[in-house]
Amino acid sequence: MHSNPFTDDELRRRVAATRAEMESRELDLVMLSAPEQVFYLTGLDHWGYFAPHLLLVPREGDLTLVTRQMEHVA
Repeated sequence: MHSNPFTDDELRRRVAATRAEMESRELDLVMLSAPEQVFYLTGLDHWGYFAPHLLLVPREGDLTLVTRQMEHVA
């Protein structure tokens, strides 16, 4: 298993900035699928063009990563 390249504080800052932008645009949910976008908000480095991932970012609450079952980590 790989460690996250970003600190928890940095990831919280990035999510907060994303949510502030969502607020300014009156968006309740953002769906991100580009690997670079998923990496920016989670630190997850994956082969997204081969096996797509979808990151759901609500204005409030937990982020949700939608992926293939075989990618699940217990």
